[in-house]
Amino acid sequence: MEGFVYHGSPRGDIEIFKPRESTQKGEFVYATDKFELAGIFGFKMTNLERSICIFSTNTKAPLVFVTERMKDYFKNNDKPVYIYKLDGKDFEYFEENSWGKSEVRTSKAVKPLEIIKFESGLEMLKQFDKEGKIKLFLYPEKPNYIPENDYDLFYCVAKIYAFNPSNPRIFERMKNNYPHFSDACDALKAKMDKMNEREMMGYAESLYDWKTHQVSKEVYGLMKTTKEKENNK
Repeated sequence: MEGFVYHGSPRGDIEIFKPRESTQKGEFVYATDKFELAGIFGFKMTNLERSICIFSTNTKAPLVFVTERMKDYFKNNDKPVYIYKLDGKDFEYFEENSWGKSEVRTSKAVKPLEIIKFESGLEMLKQFDKEGKIKLFLYPEKPNYIPENDYDLFYCVAKIYAFNPSNPRIFERMKNNYPHFSDACDALKAKMDKMNEREMMGYAESLYDWKTHQVSKEVYGLMKTTKEKENNK
């Protein structure tokens, strides 16, 4: 692609980006043509701690919503963020991509052209918000598409696990962050472990409807059972 692309990282000492094995069956270097999105990705954390959603607009570049999911998580895990500027000539868009036209990749090693440092990832997000490049929601604020009960996180954790079923730690992280989801997490993981890769991905997609903001009947039933157990203690 023409122009420049960017890669965000908590590390500031990368002299060359080498292709690494990815969940998309190949070795790649990933980047984005959106400076602020690179910064968001460089402030490392999973979707259990922060949510990212990209909305298209008719008059300007897509607006990125960033939501802090846990109280003071950004502040307590604040660190510098480095955004690497790269030549985009060897990068291209790809189909197996949940970020649409916002992410690109290359199978070649890439040497950075420039490094931009932000001393604080949190202050970086606040700056992007002030500039109108993103919309930042700090806990307990949430955009209207995120439910108050956080049940959308079942979709997130199942989707992450479907991409990398050899690493079950994402379920443990979910249970540590949200102990009241533990029984439901165990049930979902046990069910997913009996599926093939394609079935797992479809199952993850079925757990939450982003158009209606409704959780699946299965998750609702699991959480109802959990609440009944707690009430009977």
